[in-house]
Amino acid sequence: MLATLWLALLFVAAPAFGRPAELLAARVRGALVLGVAIPFVLGFLGLLYGTACFAVAGCCAFVSLRRRRAPIPTPVSLSRVALIPIAAVLLVAWPQIVRPPLDGDTLAYHLPNALSWAHAHSVWVTNTRYWWYPGGSELFAAGFIAVGAPWAVPLAGLPAALLVALRISSFTARVAGANVVAAALIGAAFVTMPLAAFQTATLQNDLWLAAALLEVLWILLYGADRWWETAAVIALCTLIKPSGWIVALIALLAALVARRKVVGVGGSWGTSGWAAALLGFLPLLLWALRDALLSPSAIVPISSAAVPWLWRSTIASHGVQGMALLSAAVLRAGPVALASLLATLCVALWPRCLERGVMERLGLPGDAVPAYRAVAVAGVLVFALFVLSPFGFVASVPQLANGASLRMALPTMACGAALLGLFSVRYALAAGTLAALCALVGVLGVLGVFRNDAVTLSTLPVVLCALALLRWCLGGGTPRAPARTVVSVSATRNALPVAALLAFIAMVLAVAGHAAASRAVAFYSAGMTAAPSGAPTHLFTALARLQPQAVVALDVRAGAIGMVSPRTTVYDAFGAAPCALATRMRAALVLGTDLDVDPAVRAERRALALTRCGRVLYRDAAAVIASPVP
Repeated sequence: MLATLWLALLFVAAPAFGRPAELLAARVRGALVLGVAIPFVLGFLGLLYGTACFAVAGCCAFVSLRRRRAPIPTPVSLSRVALIPIAAVLLVAWPQIVRPPLDGDTLAYHLPNALSWAHAHSVWVTNTRYWWYPGGSELFAAGFIAVGAPWAVPLAGLPAALLVALRISSFTARVAGANVVAAALIGAAFVTMPLAAFQTATLQNDLWLAAALLEVLWILLYGADRWWETAAVIALCTLIKPSGWIVALIALLAALVARRKVVGVGGSWGTSGWAAALLGFLPLLLWALRDALLSPSAIVPISSAAVPWLWRSTIASHGVQGMALLSAAVLRAGPVALASLLATLCVALWPRCLERGVMERLGLPGDAVPAYRAVAVAGVLVFALFVLSPFGFVASVPQLANGASLRMALPTMACGAALLGLFSVRYALAAGTLAALCALVGVLGVLGVFRNDAVTLSTLPVVLCALALLRWCLGGGTPRAPARTVVSVSATRNALPVAALLAFIAMVLAVAGHAAASRAVAFYSAGMTAAPSGAPTHLFTALARLQPQAVVALDVRAGAIGMVSPRTTVYDAFGAAPCALATRMRAALVLGTDLDVDPAVRAERRALALTRCGRVLYRDAAAVIASPVP
């Protein structure tokens, strides 16, 4: 119920940062911005409480409703075409929402950051790994935790996934004669490919960055009604990942070069435009100031993450070998990933790709060319950033060889998917058919991964019911104009379908939260076994029973501890002396089994926990809980 209320408030309040009559993508963007901005501001003020979050969101909703003085077009409707990306996102997300958060990075530092901020009611804490990283998806998740809906945190990936799918369609819909059904299917194919699908219900932020990149390009190319709309989107992009500010700068420069040639925008950028762009970087500067002020006394020092082989972890440092391995990873990622990257490279690096003859065959107007080329150039530059980024080639595991780091190329692939919409102008049937097949394979692949979980069988009925209620709630629509569709709950003719939709959302989220919470201990226990015997652990059962006030986590995901023991403050022992840190923080030491750690190191840490960290509260072959505090 609390998760539904929070999402509803964000959705209703979204036009406070947009147009009075919102497009669907713009409303999702507004909800995304508010979902990050509210915890950001309250966290900086030390007021990150559930009541404060609801109060601010409620005020924004009131402002949004008061601003609607102009007549709203009727009937207010959701185009049938817009249901395609919505259905795609729900189909791949639902099997993940009904489970506790399981993704490694989510449990290692994304979720612990969000939990620590909500627990302290402030972002001025330094007890987690990578606490200095910009907030991004973690801030959105912190909002759920603060309002009392911690098992709803997987929903943080949904708005980003929906936004990127809708915006891919929007770029195509700007072209006269474009087939919007094919464009929507391309957006659906993008979010259902494995690289993106498994981020629709996690706190990983690569899909977030992809959505933010396209949104910055869209606003700068086609204009925003208000200067703060531009600033808000740029600010969102800068707060996603440490490289977010570079991505925002790339999008800004690429769009401004093309802006003079895009019909309907043109002209000089203007003082207000530059002021909005500069204001967009202000939240990141505040975050950097926070990091600088906290760093001298940080519990987990920034230096703990330093590695001597940083350059060797990049793809670029491995030259031909690195590029060959990258090419192999792209081929394994599937046709959507490959086609998206090729489209980006071709349009950006081969100017003849969009010469007049090609434009005429595709039926493209002249103003589409500079816009599409700006998208392609931005995509290529962001891809170069990925090749130069740390840990793209190797970290504690071979990141590129196993395809894990390819997710960092999702922003480039999103640009490429928007460019693939070109072919839906002239070759709608072929493009739409291929995209539909890719989306179907992607959905079946996700369902196949979770096939052993009986709850997965509910995916299709839940999604069909949601789509039917959404269609009923928002009335009839035309399949030809998803980019112009207005979505406004307040303007519906009958309150009954609105109430039915909200009741259904509340019910399914309650079911999903119960399914995730009731099975969390079992899932986390199954994910940790003793080495080499493979004996299961009952560590998380013990933690759920003990509910310690504070723990220091070593070789165990801090996010898993925080979910099964929500009242516990978790300190990450990353790069620290664990027993000394536990004594200083008056916390218990929780030692698990991380198979990526050398066996000799694991044995040494276990002996330390058993003999030199005080009273042993729990032990099995895989884990130890010791308390150095009497």
